[in-house]
Amino acid sequence: MTEITSHKTPISVKVGTRVYKDKIRYWVNHYYGIKPDGKPDRYFEYLDLVGYANPKNQEERARNKQNLKFAQELADDYMAQVRANKYNRTDQKLKGLWLIEHIIEWSEKTYSKDSSIGAYQSIVKHLRSYLNGRDIKLSQVDKNFCNNFWTHLQTTESTMKGTLGDASSKTYMKKFKYYLEQLVNADLFLQSPARHIKVGAGKSKGKDFINREQLEILENHPTEWEVVKRYYLFASYSAITMAECIKMKFGDFDQDDNGQWYANVVRQKSQKPARLKMGDKAMSFILPMGNPNDRVFPNLKAGSNFNKYLLEWVEDAGIDKHLTPHTAKNNYAVMFWRKNQGKYIDELMAFLQHDNIESTIRYLKKMLSTEYSTSNANIDF
Repeated sequence: MTEITSHKTPISVKVGTRVYKDKIRYWVNHYYGIKPDGKPDRYFEYLDLVGYANPKNQEERARNKQNLKFAQELADDYMAQVRANKYNRTDQKLKGLWLIEHIIEWSEKTYSKDSSIGAYQSIVKHLRSYLNGRDIKLSQVDKNFCNNFWTHLQTTESTMKGTLGDASSKTYMKKFKYYLEQLVNADLFLQSPARHIKVGAGKSKGKDFINREQLEILENHPTEWEVVKRYYLFASYSAITMAECIKMKFGDFDQDDNGQWYANVVRQKSQKPARLKMGDKAMSFILPMGNPNDRVFPNLKAGSNFNKYLLEWVEDAGIDKHLTPHTAKNNYAVMFWRKNQGKYIDELMAFLQHDNIESTIRYLKKMLSTEYSTSNANIDF
């Protein structure tokens, strides 16, 4: 289930559209009421959907109808959560936790390297400076708090010289944002209150991913959390998401007369069934087949523990990358692009669950800005 943008409870959630350069853009407007200054308190969640302002054929009209239906279902889903009182329950959890105390405890549980823990100790130092030595409840960490803390990092005095360097302030904010994202995974936040802050815009190194050689290093490196290893490697060679893998059973796979394997899944974004062609490498992590009703990845579940086990495995393998479950899809996209030399992008688009080719192009450019240029696609990497 998709979740709302903050731990505040909205009064209403409605769909909005805007025409821009003959295209229709869609968003979901979360309205929380009136601020003390009399202005509306709301959040616009822009969706990765593009429609046609002047549809020329049935296909384009169908796309517009599908986009609007998806956006409306999303808004209805949010309001269903409001009616189920989910937000009040989440807020009660936050009220029992202190920010600085929790971030110290979380970092020590999540990381094993002193340098990684030390980075969050530095963030705690800056949080204490910003809060004048106090601590606050996690329920008080909202969009304004994150904005002001980001400003504090950019303007605070360094003990050595002037203000913090640009790189240091960005590094601290990125790590603080990552911490908040893990609270989402732990069901403490419904969505990160720092999600809107863009750190290092225009100078980003792009999305994290690892190449085939690094995946082979991980494949040959042991870990006590075997389900984490099997899932991440399988997802890296198949682009199947974690949410889809959690539900996956051996009975979801079949072979054609030529021995080609297929996975029959319900795609996470569209909730539509799909039959996906599987490469031999991806299948090597789940074969031999078990009972059709058995789960392929037993005990696999999203959350902070999975991220911790993944980070420790990657760190122990000597790979200096900040990987998350989502980066498996990045690995697949990069390998597909390189293997097929930029061809069959429409098939890659389907694997990545992108609604339009522009999304796939932007996605690739973020990772492969120096390589990007633009069925029988090769999926055996």
